[in-house]
Amino acid sequence: MFGILPYSIFLSRRKTVQILRILGNYLLTINSAKSAYERQLSFVTPQEKQMTADEYRNTLRALGINQAYASRFLGISLRTSHGYANGSRIPHSVAMVLRLLVQYKLRMHDIERLMRG
Repeated sequence: MFGILPYSIFLSRRKTVQILRILGNYLLTINSAKSAYERQLSFVTPQEKQMTADEYRNTLRALGINQAYASRFLGISLRTSHGYANGSRIPHSVAMVLRLLVQYKLRMHDIERLMRG
């Protein structure tokens, strides 16, 4: 059943790994290795509650970005981003990345700079 869904519904595994790797490296530079590792583990829990549409919109607002920018950053379509903001199920990978950005008060321009290398 999931094999027939459009690619844009989910944040790609490659994009998720890339973002988490970059964020992980960034965190290791600002924290000790042990505390950064413990913090990384704290947000990657399978029992984490589902992100709601309100939380999605508030998270984007806290990051200072709009849905169009979020869709480009996450590698999803603008229509999918609108769907998340209007109640469509938000994949765990998207919720995890957004929550991590807010939790560590990371700025989008810093993340873009790190992604460019």
